[in-house]
Amino acid sequence: MVFTTLTREGMPLIRYRTHDLSRIITEPCPCGAASLLRIGKIGRRLESGVKIGTGDEIYFSLFDESLYHVPELVDYQIDVSRINGRDHLIFTAETTRHGSDVEQALREAIQSSPVIRKNVSA
Repeated sequence: MVFTTLTREGMPLIRYRTHDLSRIITEPCPCGAASLLRIGKIGRRLESGVKIGTGDEIYFSLFDESLYHVPELVDYQIDVSRINGRDHLIFTAETTRHGSDVEQALREAIQSSPVIRKNVSA
């Protein structure tokens, strides 16, 4: 996605690249504003992918939908590191309450991704 905002006061953006992948929705808007172009759901950022395990590429936005189904989750962070020649994803979560049930729900949400299941060592 690339933006140009010539009407912005102070500092217009000219061909500002967000590196987000998106699409134009061609169907008319339900609000009736048929003359406006709409942008489809942004799936991921181009540079947000990393290769793990067997060379599978994962995008951190993969985890948003499954993790935010856990009601106690406020926010999370993923760090990628290489330890002894193996890729490791380290999840840090901020939750509204602590407990083994919340931790288990987050663990299940993370492991719900087929790419993660495939690359997790026993």
